[in-house]
Amino acid sequence: MAEPNIILLGSGGHAVVLLDVMRSIGTMPTCIADPGRERGPTDFYNLPCIGDDTAVFDRNPADVILVNGIGSISRPRQRRAVYERFRERGYHFLKLVHPAAYVSEFAEVGDGAQIMAGCVIQPHAMVGENAIINTRASIDHHSIIGAHTHIAPGVTVCG
Repeated sequence: MAEPNIILLGSGGHAVVLLDVMRSIGTMPTCIADPGRERGPTDFYNLPCIGDDTAVFDRNPADVILVNGIGSISRPRQRRAVYERFRERGYHFLKLVHPAAYVSEFAEVGDGAQIMAGCVIQPHAMVGENAIINTRASIDHHSIIGAHTHIAPGVTVCG
């Protein structure tokens, strides 16, 4: 079976950071889906745009894996709605962990969660699906970070 294509949803600031995470772990999206861009070649790191989110629905969920590039600061409801709409149709999201982050083997990280550079996730911490643990955040032991939550850069959550 061939490797699934990775599609990045969005092309704003959060998507740029995710591209850097993906580069650092040796995987890259094959294209982007963004309602703000025309189909075809883009100036967004030379990734082709397949259209808006509906263009993804033309692809079999078994053949693609998605990365939610929609940031959470100004659009948390939109980020969650996009994630849930795709999950309801059987699509899966890539869990991303920057190699400069520490995640305990005893921590749980949900599908589609994004752990940025410099983060620390301690034993028995739980990070829910589609959550963002942003740059240099620290989640201590036994903390529970719910699905769709955004922990801002530099935040410390005590155990």
